Amino acid sequence: MIADDSVISVPVYKLGKLKKSDVQATQFSAKREFEGMQFTSDGSSYLLTNKGAEIMKGSTKSF
Repeated sequence: MIADDSVISVPVYKLGKLKKSDVQATQFSAKREFEGMQFTSDGSSYLLTNKGAEIMKGSTKSF
């Protein structure tokens, strides 16, 4: 899930029975609006930002 300045991830296979420890959140201090995130079939990630429109490519494939 994407929100302004943060990315939250949960394991899909645990939906409906999530524990607090299953939720991972990363808070950024970039003061930018995150609009969306996409993954390619090889695991590469791309993040779309607004207010400073930019598409950023992730530097790791271990999410």
